[in-house]
Amino acid sequence: MRLKKISALSLAAAMSVCTVPAFGAAETENVNVPKYIFLFIGDGMSYPQVQTTNYYLNAIADDGDDVLTSESKLNMMKCFTIQFNSDIAKNSDEIRLSLYANIGFFIEVTQMLEFNLRKLICYHLSVREIETSEFTEDKVLEICKKYDCYYKKTYIAKWTFGRLKKEIKELNIIDEKVLSFFDDVIKFRNVVVHKIFQYNVINKQFEKPDFVNDYVEKRLIPMINDAMKINKMVIKIINLYKEDLHKYKREFNIPFEE
Repeated sequence: MRLKKISALSLAAAMSVCTVPAFGAAETENVNVPKYIFLFIGDGMSYPQVQTTNYYLNAIADDGDDVLTSESKLNMMKCFTIQFNSDIAKNSDEIRLSLYANIGFFIEVTQMLEFNLRKLICYHLSVREIETSEFTEDKVLEICKKYDCYYKKTYIAKWTFGRLKKEIKELNIIDEKVLSFFDDVIKFRNVVVHKIFQYNVINKQFEKPDFVNDYVEKRLIPMINDAMKINKMVIKIINLYKEDLHKYKREFNIPFEE
């Protein structure tokens, strides 16, 4: 049953990453007509704040679609008083801040994806070993302790994003079609973290505000959305293993810890 659920989650993730656009809210039917409408005007609220709210609402939404679509559909007055001595998006503090904010959020999302991949590997290995070993309290405790240490080892040994993906593939936890999307996220992350501003020294493209704005909207934000969808799928698979591990521990009244 768990394998069927994991396969279904993997398929759903693959279809989501392939077909769901970076922008555009799903059409919904208005069932309830509001009696009152309150308009809140945010003072000092610009693109980074609106987009961060969108990311948060998108992360907790069940359907995975954008809750807020894009700032073009919101009435916003844009004014910045912060100045940067930078060649990035010259003469456009707002676009430069948008780039910085989205790069920061992309790094956060991919870090959490790495974190969850470590957890997924350990949950998978512990549940698999419990299910193939003698089912006793001592054995369950031994296996859980073993993979607690294994989890720490992935940090001590400095497992990279690529190494974690390779381990997931070898353990056959996630469908290969979904894993192919990991490659896109990994490659893009490496560019963003290690090379994006070095490239600008050579080609000067990021000095142009229009180029930076297109990069944020057409490359950075869609990649953030894809990474979030993959991460949500990984969390759902983790929860399936957690349910089984919790069940096995409950048989011997062993406290369950994250």
